[in-house]
Amino acid sequence: MRRPTRVLFAWELGANLGHLAPMGPLATRLRTLGHTVEAVVRDPSVGRSVFGEGCRPLPTGPSARTLLDAKSWPELLRSAGWSRPEELAPRVAAWRSLLDELAPDVVIADSAPTLMLAARGRDVRAISFSNGYSQPPLTRPFPAMRWWRDPPSDLEAREQRLVDVVRAAGEPTIHSFADLFAPWTRLVQGTPRTDAYGPVRSPGDAAFVGPSAALGYGTEPEWPSVPGPRVFAYVNGAHRAVPAVLQALTRAGAAVLAYAPGLPDVVEAALPTVSFAPGPVHLGRVRQEAAAAVCHSASGTGAAFLDEGVPVLLLPCHLEQEMSARAAVPFGGAHLVSNGSGALERAVATLLAPEARTTARAAPWTGESVVDTVARLVGSVR
Repeated sequence: MRRPTRVLFAWELGANLGHLAPMGPLATRLRTLGHTVEAVVRDPSVGRSVFGEGCRPLPTGPSARTLLDAKSWPELLRSAGWSRPEELAPRVAAWRSLLDELAPDVVIADSAPTLMLAARGRDVRAISFSNGYSQPPLTRPFPAMRWWRDPPSDLEAREQRLVDVVRAAGEPTIHSFADLFAPWTRLVQGTPRTDAYGPVRSPGDAAFVGPSAALGYGTEPEWPSVPGPRVFAYVNGAHRAVPAVLQALTRAGAAVLAYAPGLPDVVEAALPTVSFAPGPVHLGRVRQEAAAAVCHSASGTGAAFLDEGVPVLLLPCHLEQEMSARAAVPFGGAHLVSNGSGALERAVATLLAPEARTTARAAPWTGESVVDTVARLVGSVR
């Protein structure tokens, strides 16, 4: 009798539920099919809510936060133990020891570059599954993240400095960061419309697998009992623009349901007509009921609404979110708040305009679902 395929999910860099929630439906399907699933994640407290008890922390401990001055994706790794060979080598060794212990047949990784390095040369089906930001185009060198600006003249030299660290740490087969990703099957969550690197990614560079697989995660939406178009806001309550956005929506007559972790109690109290959800809301349901949405990124949550033809107002918190927002705006339906007097009011008016849903409506995702794609790839392992 054939033994179950051993599948390892891994998440190394980043923060929040967005990295893990899409993996939940994949793990559920694979377990249903009889495969063995384990997970190694940056934040086990979040991981256990997705994978249950089959979840353990990173073998290296979590790295520092993202560098704000990074020009391209490889430079993000400088804060993740990739700055010096003597730091990187033991981190790779720790991952290799874990791979020896778990002996997975399949690895499904979201933002786990040190694992990717450790897995080189192993007889394992390697699947990179994340949004486009974590899977840059395989150019040499990788493109600048701020692709809407002129690229830095020293982009290649910047990447080469990191390549030299990798080679000195004992990986002489790495000549560019494209080599790191080359052995992996790359599944990009989202569509070309919401790809952070969309304007600079060549066709065929990676396989898109549609909006978030986590549409069934969360509680049922409870809308406020007020008239007006329903608007769902999934936002970081600490974002400085969030109070003003919620206020502008209520002034415009919207019925707002918000999941806004971190929003000060005093702000929430000043918005009595807004319904605040205590936890994540079932995106599959809420995107069918909402007339519009507010979120930070066009990938993930934003992609799920745009795929349903629901217009979104985007409030990027950081570069990753700005990249996907700038990529999505030209397709219609996604609106990025600009600077200037009255910009927020105009953006809200545009979001709630009768024609907004028409301009947002694009051909919905009709390809194979990511859950089916992953199940097929894992099932092909012998």
